[in-house]
Amino acid sequence: MTGESATIQQLVRGLANELPRSHCDERVGRRLAKRREELGLSHRQLAFAGCISSYLCRIEVGQRKPSLQNLLKLAVLLRISPKYLAFGQGSEALSMEMEDYIWQFLGVAEEDMPELEEKSWQVQLFVASLS
Repeated sequence: MTGESATIQQLVRGLANELPRSHCDERVGRRLAKRREELGLSHRQLAFAGCISSYLCRIEVGQRKPSLQNLLKLAVLLRISPKYLAFGQGSEALSMEMEDYIWQFLGVAEEDMPELEEKSWQVQLFVASLS
């Protein structure tokens, strides 16, 4: 394991430990909304199984706190660091290595990968079409 891999694993594990105890208020929702709007995505375009568009709206207005799993999936789909999304700390950028580790950490089942990969590609293609 490289030093960078160990750091990424520590970051995601640390996030898993911090999130349930942290005060995750509307600021996470504001960061989510800001990034979603920057990418020009609707709630419906960003929604996925377990995180429907109405739930995304509630997160954005501070009525709901995202689960760790949904926060990590949203971070990957929005191409943003989960630590930045959750706490507004650190770099906004999401590395490919972190994305790979997030999927491993979540234990995403083989049968669920096509849906999430397809959603990720839809988001990336939509964003690319705006450039």
